[in-house]
Amino acid sequence: MFRFFLPMLLTAFSLAGFTQPSDYIVLKKKNNRTLKAYFPGTFISASTYTGFNLSGIIKQIRNDSVFIEQHEVRQVPTQFGVPALDTIIHTIRLHYQEIRAFNYTSSSARQRNSGGGLIRNIMIVGGTGFIVLELVNTIYRGESLSDGNKLTVLAIAAGVAATGLLWQHLQKRNTNSVKKYKVIYVNMSSKKAF
Repeated sequence: MFRFFLPMLLTAFSLAGFTQPSDYIVLKKKNNRTLKAYFPGTFISASTYTGFNLSGIIKQIRNDSVFIEQHEVRQVPTQFGVPALDTIIHTIRLHYQEIRAFNYTSSSARQRNSGGGLIRNIMIVGGTGFIVLELVNTIYRGESLSDGNKLTVLAIAAGVAATGLLWQHLQKRNTNSVKKYKVIYVNMSSKKAF
């Protein structure tokens, strides 16, 4: 029994010793703080320099290439005319430097950005819409802008619209741009001589 068990045990340990770890990609801030690491099995959302949006599971990272499996769910007609859902799975291979921006979120960014988009748009559209409407009504009625408190009301509306635009500008500046982080490819398959 020991004669059969020992070769199987040695074979199992030798196979475990020959497996090589996968390469991975790390996003680091300029102060070397790690923002996100991408391994095989990790979900990735990114966009390339050609404008293609990636969204899928990383299957493999090797030789400076990232293999991403994307799932696309579509409605297709059946032979009875009733639509049914069909899933198309395709794998995309690209060089890691072709990725322009990684869309990642940290917990602090999620808390900071929650619910601001709708309020920001209402401020911009509401403020500029009120200004345009008030100016059109003033011209149509033949009134002067200095009548009553029209200038004060227009200044308040301009301030609301300017605040929304400033908020939108600051939000775009805080998005995940390549200038905010550096992409490091960690090659785990390189042979090191000891």
